[in-house]
Amino acid sequence: MGCELIENFRHIAFCVEDIDTATVFYKELGGTLVSSDLEEGVFIESLLGVPGVIIKTCKLHFKGGERLELMEFVAPQNKLDSESMPQTLMTKTGLHHIAFTVDNLEVAINIVIGHGGKVVGSVVRPDSEHSVHAVRSKHVYMIDPFGSLLHLAEDI
Repeated sequence: MGCELIENFRHIAFCVEDIDTATVFYKELGGTLVSSDLEEGVFIESLLGVPGVIIKTCKLHFKGGERLELMEFVAPQNKLDSESMPQTLMTKTGLHHIAFTVDNLEVAINIVIGHGGKVVGSVVRPDSEHSVHAVRSKHVYMIDPFGSLLHLAEDI
């Protein structure tokens, strides 16, 4: 019997080189634009573990409840030439991360670490200074044991 830590599938995020073109494409496929932001500052730098990061984000919802986040890195550029795996994962083009809402972030972090994963950045809480669309929640990015980027969030 498994522990039912994951409450829902939060979203999938794609890192793109042109967020405007990507937004048009996914809207044409049936996505409804929910929000778009320019994200910078302490919250996003701490979450991603990339100093000076600036990203454009766009969140779309689909009729079945699925959510897609598009991300365009303004700084550093998508084509970052770095030997640092976490920073390269953060800025590569293509599938960026899988996000899950969990009912206990600390327990989830320990499970991922226990299986060989690691935390990237730090656990952070967004506020209205970060985004007018911020939800009361705690977030962390992790690299799972298989090298994929996870975004875990606990609503509070």
